[in-house]
Amino acid sequence: KIKATLEYSENSNRTETVYYHENGIMMSKGIYRNMKKDSIWLNYSSSGKLNSSESYKNGALDGEATYYLTDGSISSTGQYHNGNREGFWVRFDKKTKMPSKEFYLNGQLLTEKETKAHLELLKKTKSTKPASKAPVKSSPKRKS
Repeated sequence: KIKATLEYSENSNRTETVYYHENGIMMSKGIYRNMKKDSIWLNYSSSGKLNSSESYKNGALDGEATYYLTDGSISSTGQYHNGNREGFWVRFDKKTKMPSKEFYLNGQLLTEKETKAHLELLKKTKSTKPASKAPVKSSPKRKS
């Protein structure tokens, strides 16, 4: 059986929630707004170790997420957008703890070649945008 404590605030339509494992150890905690996850949620193992920290907006993973190994070290970290992995994610090898990067676009893992092509396209897009021009101040007319 999963046990939970809920603290509802009518003014903000917000419910602070804590779920517990059967052994009484906290399983997860976070905030619901309008009955959807909408905050950073922390998730714990039945022994009380932090498993993950995930950001939610309007019920979908959106923002930073970090996942942990049982020894407390980081397994992977990156960003979500509308429920999809987005951008660079860093994974750490379980044994060596060496990092490796993966790139996601709309939730799809890109190959190294696709990642390079996408980043080049972004560079070109940024370099072709016109620079914003500062307003030119006109000098006052001289009276002769």
